[in-house]
Amino acid sequence: MFILQFVEGIVIGFLMAVPIGAVGILCIHRTLDRGRRQGYITGLAGASADLLFSLVSASGIKLISDFITDYQHEIRLIGGILLLLMGVFLIRSSHRPVVEQENAMDETKMYFSTLILAITNPLVMFSYAAALTIIGAAKLDYGTLSVLLAGVFVGSFLWFMLISNLAHKFRTTITPEKLTVSNRVAGVLLILIGAAAVWNGAQGLV
Repeated sequence: MFILQFVEGIVIGFLMAVPIGAVGILCIHRTLDRGRRQGYITGLAGASADLLFSLVSASGIKLISDFITDYQHEIRLIGGILLLLMGVFLIRSSHRPVVEQENAMDETKMYFSTLILAITNPLVMFSYAAALTIIGAAKLDYGTLSVLLAGVFVGSFLWFMLISNLAHKFRTTITPEKLTVSNRVAGVLLILIGAAAVWNGAQGLV
């Protein structure tokens, strides 16, 4: 039973992470820019956010769930602004040498900043709530539910590892000029996603 729930969680987490959003774009960009390790850290933050959303959805943590629901437009607005700022920064940033660096403090900041960015998209929680409702997660005991949520985390992280590994294959062909283009493309995509989030958030507040 536990194996079945774990696999089920992996499938849910993987499929929920597949649509390329802000975290996916950052995962690919950071892999190209800094290396696979930074791509993994970005993906780890994205998977952690998915775990938090699925935990809130499945266990019915009412206080947090109600807060996200009541202030979903404000949260999306804040998240959109953060994406816009990040996008502008990437567009204006110059290329850097494609060298892997390991700095525990920088990587910790990267993890938590990405986690904060990821949790500003409350629509993900509603998606997990729908998926977990369909499979009857509310009827599971705590042990089985824990295994299911562990699977969600693993499945989500597997997706980010996959796209990071694919991006890493192209690092050997990245020149400073191509890296500058990569910065600008990633920046534009983040600005577009951020603008959509700001628009939706603002519309909800009107």
